[in-house]
Amino acid sequence: EYLLGLGACLGDVLLSGFVSIYFEKVLKSTTETFSVWDRNFQLAFWSLLIYTPIMLYDNPTEPFKGWTPMAVVCAVTGGLGGVLVALSIKLADSIMKTIATTGAIVLTTVLNAAFLHGPFTVPIATGALVVVVSVCNYNDNGDP
Repeated sequence: EYLLGLGACLGDVLLSGFVSIYFEKVLKSTTETFSVWDRNFQLAFWSLLIYTPIMLYDNPTEPFKGWTPMAVVCAVTGGLGGVLVALSIKLADSIMKTIATTGAIVLTTVLNAAFLHGPFTVPIATGALVVVVSVCNYNDNGDP
């Protein structure tokens, strides 16, 4: 099942890259008449159409049964994160968004290792180093 998982991860990365670039193209198009907010509401509408029946199928009488206040906070945070991603793509580009995301993951991992005694193995340190070097290379203008 290793190859299946590897294929799923590869598919996820490829689709995420294509979607990110397409979304940037749509947001920065001069002929586009919709704003970032319009696009986010459009995506939210389709998400509601897809996920509401699933939620009602699982628990028709109380669809939010089992939701704690922390679950609501996490859902709202995820939604706000989506808006921030759209705005970052609109105002910067998809490469910068990806670098910011990976930088946040590295920072979270380092803080987790420092304060919560989480794992910090050689592969994690190598990945963190690759991210730091990538950020430096992307921001380097080639000046001596």
